[in-house]
Amino acid sequence: MSCCQHEQVELEEEADEVQLVFARTVYIEAVLLCSASAFPLMFIASLKISIVRILPVPPYVWLLFALAILAVLICLPISRVRPLIVWTMVGGVVGLLTLSAAYYVNMYDIPDLVLYFTVMALVLGGLMFSGAKCRKSFLPNGLVTGVIVTIFLVALLPLSVLSVVSTRYFFPTFCAVLSALVLIVIPLEAQFMHGRLQYSPLGLEPICSMLIYLNSFTLFFCICVFSNTIEGEILGSLAVDLHGLSTIPM
Repeated sequence: MSCCQHEQVELEEEADEVQLVFARTVYIEAVLLCSASAFPLMFIASLKISIVRILPVPPYVWLLFALAILAVLICLPISRVRPLIVWTMVGGVVGLLTLSAAYYVNMYDIPDLVLYFTVMALVLGGLMFSGAKCRKSFLPNGLVTGVIVTIFLVALLPLSVLSVVSTRYFFPTFCAVLSALVLIVIPLEAQFMHGRLQYSPLGLEPICSMLIYLNSFTLFFCICVFSNTIEGEILGSLAVDLHGLSTIPM
């Protein structure tokens, strides 16, 4: 092996090591973000704390604030912004989403929440592993994913309006489309985080870890809705009053 070839091999090994460290850092940070939501929600559910009595504000208000911070964060040049500012905004998104979920989590039992969280973790982990390790020919490329995501986003707009009018059928349909959207996006995100796309993810640890958190939160939320919908159809009524999404429960 010539000297140039040896140097090239060393550079490739070094690049792989840097990418591996980046991926590990992202996963550790994502676990910390998920834990920051999971433990408070479990605590609220175990004590059956009514958040609406403490904060009589519609839960979607906190969700809108979280989306606003997320929109600003995505538009920021992350490499030029201080890490403290970025992580403060990430923490704000996590805190607001946790607060919005806290309005409803006390309606579930702890074993049910653990089951839903386990199902979510298995689904998310399987898709992340597929995106990181499977051959690219077996995975949808960016163009196909973009087209599917666009179709789903267009479908979510009318469903979001119809969900306010009738929660029994349209809201579960909205969640089904939303969960399908997330399931399609996760493998592509995993490819990006593991450097399998043409764009380098290095330096975007906060964004990548927050993406994993958002995927986890969305899937967990949809699983809870599906469970209540199925239970509601069996019992003849919804187990959870989803009208609280558009009103102030008293």
